[in-house]
Amino acid sequence: MKLEAFPPGIEFDVGIIMGQDKWSTLNRSEKLSVARLFKKKVSSGEYSNISMVGRSSSNVSRYRKNS
Repeated sequence: MKLEAFPPGIEFDVGIIMGQDKWSTLNRSEKLSVARLFKKKVSSGEYSNISMVGRSSSNVSRYRKNS
């Protein structure tokens, strides 16, 4: 993932930080698994500088990297 290089303050989803080229090769089940794992790590505080900000119109979880 490109999370370290992602700028703070901008909203993103897991597909953006993985890279759309890699994300598009995953099937639906794999995308859901990756997204669940990321959400779990954010919720547990493992990624303490990331917060969930809501969902997009397509029901995808959106996050923000805090400074």
